[in-house]
Amino acid sequence: METANRSWREIVRAYVVAGHDETDQFSAAAALYQALYGKPPVELPAKPPNPAVPIVVHRAIVRALAVDPANRWPSTGDLVDALDLALRPRSTKWFIAFALVVTAAVVGGVVIAHELKKPPPAQVR
Repeated sequence: METANRSWREIVRAYVVAGHDETDQFSAAAALYQALYGKPPVELPAKPPNPAVPIVVHRAIVRALAVDPANRWPSTGDLVDALDLALRPRSTKWFIAFALVVTAAVVGGVVIAHELKKPPPAQVR
């Protein structure tokens, strides 16, 4: 099967070859909805019917399925970009920064505790 080696992004972009972008966007979103939830997009719930689907992905697809084309994504490319961003792994830089701050606080606390446990120096009279 040819599509087995293609990414979802390539498949959706290839889906929009000719015609009007609004109808292609709706059709692509309908196909994605059916693939993710196993049923056609007749009723669009606020939360994903499948809890494994991230809410951001669900909202992007629901927007593309809007009845009024003016409420859909400006283009199918924008839909694909929104899905790509939603599925991209989160950056770890904030986690690393947080871990460094926590480590510094713990080390600082240990040093301060160690200094407080030292007996005061003997006073010379």
